[in-house]
Amino acid sequence: MKLNKKPHPDQNNEVGHQQPLKVLVVEDDETNATLLHDLLEMEGMLATVVKRGEEALELLCQQFFNIALIDINLGLGSMDGTELVQKYRHDCHNSNTAGTIMVALTAYAMTGDENRFLEYGFDAYCSKPIFIDELLELIKKLQNDTPPKQV
Repeated sequence: MKLNKKPHPDQNNEVGHQQPLKVLVVEDDETNATLLHDLLEMEGMLATVVKRGEEALELLCQQFFNIALIDINLGLGSMDGTELVQKYRHDCHNSNTAGTIMVALTAYAMTGDENRFLEYGFDAYCSKPIFIDELLELIKKLQNDTPPKQV
């Protein structure tokens, strides 16, 4: 797993007060979506699941999420995860929604794939199959590197 460290200037840090992380899961596979949702909720996070890139972009431009876990291949007829991230970075300039950490979830795990997704604008990368401990460790690292936004 590799991280792009980028400042998220709209996020505040109140010492001793942290709200649950709001996580958007963008996953078209029903089983994966349910497993991710349930895992995140069991860990005390607030998880929202959508299946299509268009739905995700609409939500990301309307409300703040600390982290978005984004599958790369979102099925025929939907924008893919890389297009979603690029449109979010280009179109969502609202200070209330800026700063969501974008994590690529993908089965693309060949040499160079990780760097390619970071170049597309993702902040972090997690290859499939997803190992629960690794995903939770990545989320914890991202949470510690970027304090949650107080909304």
